[in-house]
Amino acid sequence: MKGMFFNNFDRYISETYGIEAWETILSESDLESGDVFIGPQVYPDSDFYILLDKAISYLKIEKNELLKDLGRKLFHYYAEYFPDIVDTSINPKQFLLSINDIHQYEVKKLLKVADPPIFTFEDPAPDKVLMTYYSKRKLCPLMEGILLGFSDVFKAPINFTKTACMLKGDEQCSYEITFNKRG
Repeated sequence: MKGMFFNNFDRYISETYGIEAWETILSESDLESGDVFIGPQVYPDSDFYILLDKAISYLKIEKNELLKDLGRKLFHYYAEYFPDIVDTSINPKQFLLSINDIHQYEVKKLLKVADPPIFTFEDPAPDKVLMTYYSKRKLCPLMEGILLGFSDVFKAPINFTKTACMLKGDEQCSYEITFNKRG
């Protein structure tokens, strides 16, 4: 995982639960890479899972709840860091349909060894998108939070239904996303 992901996990924990919470979680974690993460570098996935387990234990929160909330915040953070990429002036559905190309390019442009998730899309109707998400990390709740963050940032109300899940043995997660009319 890229260091920027770890930096944003730090930011999320610090802003949501306090900097002391992050410092405790970090100090109690035996990480392969140490305790400093540099944005463009790649770090072992195992370091994230160690931090995640410590955070769940320390904060006394369910794993999926934490991942979903983190995902929601991540999209807000990325929109803040990359306003030219997360261009809220474009059609939200068109942005979503392009996310795999954007994500693959941005993650891999500095580091060819990065292993980002893969998204595929179908566009069956003007108000609907069928999306698949595949990642060896199987962080489906994080992905669902990212969808909620996307909805927030683009002010594009959506509903989504998960029709397949890697955590339940499926090869990928599948989502049916419906764009609601703006009020």
